[in-house]
Amino acid sequence: MEIPIFVVISGSDLYGIPNPSDVDVRGVHILDREIFVKNCLYKSKEGEVINKIFGKCDFVSFELGKFLRELLKPNANFIEIALSDRVLYSSKYHEDVKEIAHNCICKKLYHHWNGFIKHLQKSCEKENYKNPKTLLYILRAYYQGILCLERGEFKLNFNSFKCLDCYDEEIVNYLFQCKIDKKSVDEQYKEKIKNHFCELDLLLDENYKNSNIRDNPSETTKIKAIELYKKLYFENFKI
Repeated sequence: MEIPIFVVISGSDLYGIPNPSDVDVRGVHILDREIFVKNCLYKSKEGEVINKIFGKCDFVSFELGKFLRELLKPNANFIEIALSDRVLYSSKYHEDVKEIAHNCICKKLYHHWNGFIKHLQKSCEKENYKNPKTLLYILRAYYQGILCLERGEFKLNFNSFKCLDCYDEEIVNYLFQCKIDKKSVDEQYKEKIKNHFCELDLLLDENYKNSNIRDNPSETTKIKAIELYKKLYFENFKI
């Protein structure tokens, strides 16, 4: 039986994007001793990822070791999960995971945002820039990356990005309304959005070159991750 460490809301509902078709619920768990020993002995991955659908709820939980490895890469998606403020369940070890996630915020995350944006822009071209949801995801990645590289702050939703000089409230509000009304983006706004993306692309690159935040997660952070893993699997504990 898996033991949860925390469960949170993630995805578009967390980002503030209106009318999500489903609710992404994410969590972290540890395995019971029997499965843990079996995985160590046979190098298997039983229970590493648990995926269940409950109506409109898409639930995915990650085993602690896998989650920590992703944080330390670093992986922005996993940092988002750890730092989500939409908490459904929290054990006393949740704060330890959050501390590790905070210390994984670094310049290397630029490659995540840059790759994610390029991938979604290919989808935009196929959709002819008509889908407001895809455009909002691209905007959020730009704003999140620019803010993080500029100030070392890892924010999750659109309201958090209003402090940026590059934040375009008109475009964001328009795309939100298109999403609510289930409308495609009109031609006038397509050009505005493309131009805004070009500006943000240059700014993201510039912030990466000039950023003063750490390059990678520190060795101290890696040690803390190992210590947390050892504490939960090799010492007596109560969640």
